[in-house]
Amino acid sequence: MGYRPWLEKRSLDIIQPDLCSSGGFTECKKIAAMAQASHTTLIPHVWGTGVGIAASLQFIASIPCNPLSLNPTEPMLEFDQSSHPFRKELIFDGIYYADGKVTIPTKPGIGVDVDTDIIKQYKIN
Repeated sequence: MGYRPWLEKRSLDIIQPDLCSSGGFTECKKIAAMAQASHTTLIPHVWGTGVGIAASLQFIASIPCNPLSLNPTEPMLEFDQSSHPFRKELIFDGIYYADGKVTIPTKPGIGVDVDTDIIKQYKIN
């Protein structure tokens, strides 16, 4: 179905596409453009591995404040702080949170390195 019908009817105050299940960067950029045109706030849904969080941070860094207005809101990150060893270990704990803010990683790609040994450790045969 997608977000278009919901946005056209102004049925939602906030939309939360998940980068990892909504078609990646390209589709989420389209969703962000529709949200912007509809004056609807977009806060990406982020749940899962550190790879998903890192990718979502890069996506958030690429979108403008929303909605465009005299007092726009900076894009926000839904940031799970629960104990989740696989999430942190998979990316060498490459996401840093302090004073209510998450730093956007600056390494190439999505900004984090993946620990392939952790993938092997959690692999189910």
